[in-house]
Amino acid sequence: MDIAEDNLPSGDCVILRQVLQHLSNTEIKSVVEKLYNYKYMILTEHLPEGNFLPNKNIISGQGIRLKKQSGVNLLASPFCFKVVNEKQLLSINSTDFEGFVVITLYKVFLTLAIFYFKIFGYYLATYRVLSG
Repeated sequence: MDIAEDNLPSGDCVILRQVLQHLSNTEIKSVVEKLYNYKYMILTEHLPEGNFLPNKNIISGQGIRLKKQSGVNLLASPFCFKVVNEKQLLSINSTDFEGFVVITLYKVFLTLAIFYFKIFGYYLATYRVLSG
């Protein structure tokens, strides 16, 4: 599956484990648009120690942003992912690698457009079943 190009499976929660750090900002933007289809997201990312400038662009497949003293922050520009709530579940610092692996739970903001789409889709499916 190509997360930037393909449709993601449906569900209430999406789990992304150390995926985005390998993608370009353009590809991450494509993924972010799809994340609004979920109520929750659990995101694991590898972040540098200390202060860092988030979301420095990289070429996909050329390693991770850690080499540029950067990491992915979906809430920051250029992604500006809208969430209702953010909760860091775990942060691991290891002697086996530089930086931290951080696991964060997000409650995703449901936009009105997606809300209406889901409601309309539900009623359309119900209508097809009843009239079918």
